[in-house]
Amino acid sequence: MLLTPLTMKALQVMYKHHQSQVDANNLPYCFHPYDIANEMHSEDEVVCALLHEVIQQENFDVELLPQDWSSELRRALKTLKKEVDESYDTYIKRVADNDIARKVKISDLRHNCARKRLTLRQEDDEELQRYQFYYNYLLEADDAWLG
Repeated sequence: MLLTPLTMKALQVMYKHHQSQVDANNLPYCFHPYDIANEMHSEDEVVCALLHEVIQQENFDVELLPQDWSSELRRALKTLKKEVDESYDTYIKRVADNDIARKVKISDLRHNCARKRLTLRQEDDEELQRYQFYYNYLLEADDAWLG
């Protein structure tokens, strides 16, 4: 992972936020955003990957992101925050239009599709199919952007 003062700060924020959380397999939840960040290349992508779950908290106000962060980084983080009244379809279409957010979400969905992260309940199969559908949609959008 790219380590800069900004990514180190994002890593600290992410860890503080997730330090007591575990995933469905009882593994520390902080591994999820960390694994996604390891797939990113730019500083902005790494920060977005590390913070993509933190910003989903209802009380997290994206307008309070530091003003000295790049406009691209701030825009990507705002894009990754799903609005409470927003359908998931609308959210994914919005994410598809932002290069950084799209890369992070593709990696997030790929990680979520990994069966090792899901328990073996019936609901997980349905969720896995939904993740796979949106993962494929974003991959197609990514291919379109790459031309």
